[in-house]
Amino acid sequence: MERAPRLRLSPGAKCRLACMSLGLGNVIANLAGILVVEILDYAMASPTLGAAAPVLQVVFPAFVAVASLLVASFQIVYERPIRQAFRGMILGQEVSPKTLARGRRRLLNSPYVMVLLNLAVWCAAAFVFSRAVATVPEARHVAAMVAMRTIIIGLITSSAAFFLLDHMIQHRLALLLFPEGGLSRVRGVMKSRLVVRLLALIFTTVIVPFAAVLLTIRASARAVLMGVRPAEVVLERMQTVVVVEAIIFVITACALTGLMAMSLRIQLREIVGVLREVAKGRFGRQVVVTSNDEIGFTADAINEMTKGLRERDLIKETFGKYVSHEVRDEILAGNIPLDGEHKEVTVLFADLRNFTPLVESTPPKEVVVIINGYFKEMSEAVQQQGGLVLQFIGDEIEAVFGAPLALDDHPRRAARAALEMRRRLALLNQELAELGYPPLQHGVGIHSGQVLAANIGSPDRLSYALVGDTVNLASRLQGLCKEFGVDILLSDATAAFLGPEFGLGELPPTMVKGKSEPVRIFALE
Repeated sequence: MERAPRLRLSPGAKCRLACMSLGLGNVIANLAGILVVEILDYAMASPTLGAAAPVLQVVFPAFVAVASLLVASFQIVYERPIRQAFRGMILGQEVSPKTLARGRRRLLNSPYVMVLLNLAVWCAAAFVFSRAVATVPEARHVAAMVAMRTIIIGLITSSAAFFLLDHMIQHRLALLLFPEGGLSRVRGVMKSRLVVRLLALIFTTVIVPFAAVLLTIRASARAVLMGVRPAEVVLERMQTVVVVEAIIFVITACALTGLMAMSLRIQLREIVGVLREVAKGRFGRQVVVTSNDEIGFTADAINEMTKGLRERDLIKETFGKYVSHEVRDEILAGNIPLDGEHKEVTVLFADLRNFTPLVESTPPKEVVVIINGYFKEMSEAVQQQGGLVLQFIGDEIEAVFGAPLALDDHPRRAARAALEMRRRLALLNQELAELGYPPLQHGVGIHSGQVLAANIGSPDRLSYALVGDTVNLASRLQGLCKEFGVDILLSDATAAFLGPEFGLGELPPTMVKGKSEPVRIFALE
């Protein structure tokens, strides 16, 4: 059997459909809520409530009309930046960055805004309907029950609107305004965290149904105590109402659970597909990011990873023997002798402390994000002072100041870089603490001296590396940081070049492996 061709929409039709679909979820949820009100009214068929029917027949449609007008007006105003952004992205019209940013923020916030709007409308409905019923003496005692039932239906309607809007944004609208992902990086929006959605689902499908059934039982018991109806009739009517409520709640639970499961399945399937491509060495595919929750954050991290892998492959193909722009430029300019050269440099080693327990207690993907964030901040601190990161070894960084490009003040630059690394690590730890991770600690060792800088490796793969006692001593100093309880240690060879603006604390001379005499060391404060 041949598959029917897919309907191709013009850009204008796509734009109109996108603008319409945003409010469609809210409309569907509220229409369903109104239908539930009518069904429960029919199922209850209470004579006392029936006495208020003439009043409700006037109040109900009037309130629905006024509320619909107010909600529609609010949505038109609220969604204006979103529509402008849609037109710009779909039709190619010019949209200012400010308008685009506002449209993106409002799109991501719309589920939460509509929940608050719906709750306000349904609470107003509870007040209006209960007051209308209270004007009829025969039905005054059920006014509170009418208010509570309306609020319960409003809670269900608001939750349904939230999940419908969230689903439409993830699978229809986010791609239009976020073609390259990055939803989790948008500021000024509520994060759709998984725990929030799970709690909303539990509240809607467990707590609210329990409250509704309890309200039905209490109302029925009160009707018997007040002698409104015989107990047998009330019991039969209560059974009918409970069955109707159960059917409504089961349908609601299945629908909302299905929506959430579908969203998770689609996103996870996309992530797994990209990771399978990466495992095969193909880095051209990226995860389609459609949410700003934990899964969206993971998808963005994977996209950054694949982008880095693509860049690595490009470097491997064109300048595959070199890993830094500085070394590459020096090689192309012919400034680095192939047999090496002696240089006066300052070498810096930084190594994370107590990182193994974090690796053992944290999922691998999160560990990758954490250590990549650390490497990024430390690398920027080194580069900010004109240094070069030579390599990452596990959780260790090796950097040099004064090679391949000569620097007259390389000891001072290395010291300033170490202080900047300390500052950046403190800021990074603040971010990690907000996410519930323990703080990172590192030790930094710095030594100045002569090294042999050369291209070292096999004929197929070379790397720019430093050889000599200077490198070894810098590494040993880094290892002594934990012993002395400090985070930055300098040798006297480096400290001699530092001015009074650097706070130095001399420590006892220490024996270092590979040295026959104790080494003078200083803590950088």
